[in-house]
Amino acid sequence: MSMALEGCSAHQGNVFIVADDNSDRQKLENSVRKHGFEVNCVSSHSRVLAIVQQSRPDVVLVDQEHAKTSGFQLCRDLKNHSHTRDIPVVFAAPQADAQDYSEGFRSGGVAVLLKPLNPAELLTQLETHVALSRSHRGSAGPEKSVEI
Repeated sequence: MSMALEGCSAHQGNVFIVADDNSDRQKLENSVRKHGFEVNCVSSHSRVLAIVQQSRPDVVLVDQEHAKTSGFQLCRDLKNHSHTRDIPVVFAAPQADAQDYSEGFRSGGVAVLLKPLNPAELLTQLETHVALSRSHRGSAGPEKSVEI
């Protein structure tokens, strides 16, 4: 579902959230949207690559609590495709030890945030990586949005 903020002519950036659990996805979506980001969400990993290729978000936020597919593998899949390899991937992890952090970065992620998420840390990471993503693409905004 594509969700634009009502009453906002400009948004902070386009964040694509991947989370299996409806409750976790809704919490992430609400937290990100309230900070002025446009949000697209999906729960099915099998659809993520095609949708991200089409929508070209500024950042992908992956909830690492996946029963079906590892968020790290999803990140590797995104990094292996020319249309998605430059999109920053941020992980939200329930518990991370040194191996989780290392795996997050080895898979191509730019940050691993511990849950429960600190709103200020989440906002800082998203703002930073949206700015870097846009700078890298030479774009002042998202290329396009897709209805999910």
